[in-house]
Amino acid sequence: MSHDYRPGDVLLLECPFTETAVTGVTRYYVSVRWPWLEVDPQAENIRWNGQRALPTPSDREWEIFRTEPAETALKPGDTCLVGIPATVVHVQAVHRFDPPLVTGMLPRPASYVEVLRQGCELLSVYCVEVSNGERE
Repeated sequence: MSHDYRPGDVLLLECPFTETAVTGVTRYYVSVRWPWLEVDPQAENIRWNGQRALPTPSDREWEIFRTEPAETALKPGDTCLVGIPATVVHVQAVHRFDPPLVTGMLPRPASYVEVLRQGCELLSVYCVEVSNGERE
């Protein structure tokens, strides 16, 4: 991603579906090992467990990541794919961090872009990490 995005830009956002493991399932969420980030052992007072909870279809209006097969078909120990299908979004804000933001995850993001999925209400703004962060 480029660092030149501005509020009002319209983007086609997508992320290739990547294989991962299901680590937990509840009525409302499916937890998966997050394949794009690593735990940041240098982060102080922030501990991320390497997983991400994705809401099941009835609660996912704000989530842009999807699984294949669908979240409702998964159980702990399953292998699935996680990614973002091609989605039109509108840039709401751009945040830059110098030094990169400590989140408990690596790479540390140098910027975030807040996006609103086309056709969604303003309550469903989603932050997308912009590449070019740093690894400690």
